[in-house]
Amino acid sequence: MGGGLADVRLWAGELGVVHERFVHRFNREEPRESALAYMRGL
Repeated sequence: MGGGLADVRLWAGELGVVHERFVHRFNREEPRESALAYMRGL
C-alpha cells in the first residue's frame, strides 16, 4: 500500500475539480471555502 506526495497532490487537484462542479450553488465566498475545507477534512 504505497502512497506518496505525488498521490496527495493528484488527489488534491481532483478535489478542486469536484469542488468546481458545485461551487456555483453557493452565493457567498465563505460557504464555498467552508465546503472545500470540509471535503479536505474528509
